[in-house]
Amino acid sequence: MTIQYRVIIVGAGIVGASIARILSMYGNFDVRLVEKEPDVGWGVSKANTSIIHPGHEEDPNTHPLRAELCKKGSEIWREWARELDIPAKWPGELMVFTNEEEEESARKYVELAKINKIPGVRIVYGEELKHMEPYVNPDAVGAVYAPTAGAISPFEAVIAVVENAVDNCVKLLTETEVKGVRVQGGKVVGAETNRGFIEGDILINAAGLHADKISHMACVEPNFFIRPRRGEYLLFDEDVKVKPIRILHTTPTPITKGVYATTTVHGNLMIGPTAEDLPLDAKDETSTSTGGLEKMWKEAGKILMELPPRSKVVRT
Repeated sequence: MTIQYRVIIVGAGIVGASIARILSMYGNFDVRLVEKEPDVGWGVSKANTSIIHPGHEEDPNTHPLRAELCKKGSEIWREWARELDIPAKWPGELMVFTNEEEEESARKYVELAKINKIPGVRIVYGEELKHMEPYVNPDAVGAVYAPTAGAISPFEAVIAVVENAVDNCVKLLTETEVKGVRVQGGKVVGAETNRGFIEGDILINAAGLHADKISHMACVEPNFFIRPRRGEYLLFDEDVKVKPIRILHTTPTPITKGVYATTTVHGNLMIGPTAEDLPLDAKDETSTSTGGLEKMWKEAGKILMELPPRSKVVRT
């Protein structure tokens, strides 16, 4: 088949990797996946809660695209995990509430589930909640149960998706940083990198936290800036006693989906994250703080019956 389009994808995180895989299924694209780091998935894709969200927390009136894509993404990941043998599980999640105010807030997500056509979302109380999750805090009043929620190994997911794309003739260029986007006559003609010029007809910006920088290089949305928000986590040793069966989290706030307590696909208890807005120039800031970790510890105590000893924390 004749190549019609030369495509440059900037960023080999989960977004860039997924786009590369889809385009690799068509014979008329010559695709180059460009990554500035030595390997794929070294950005936000490696450090997150690892949740495949069902889509019942997205309001289609305020975030219509997010509501649509969250549901579609949840469905696609079931297919991709099976096709690419990616470690994943679908235990469902429980949005735990501990008082009337939190319950009132949680109830709106049941209504959003109906609007977004997310199946099986309902409120559970008392003995049913404890039966679903033996490690839930006994003081919990109830929870919103979303059975289609899943968890995945995010770094292994990126690797698997990229490997499949490369098998389908996508060219992966690591340690290749885009320094500029060349535009002629209103059209992209390629990207300047630290390893030379790459010709292209289409440039797809999947640069994560640095996507604003790439946009500015192409003179697109000069007033668009991505402001970083740091999330801190606690990862525990595999031998801790407390390992939730479901994905647990507190009720969402205006800036976060809540603090989660999950058992990863590899058997570690993980709690977090915090949500702290950082300065514009702190996009690569990955340090943790005593205050942040203490806040997270306190929030996790609201949803778990007990917390493991702090000596069992293996990574923050």
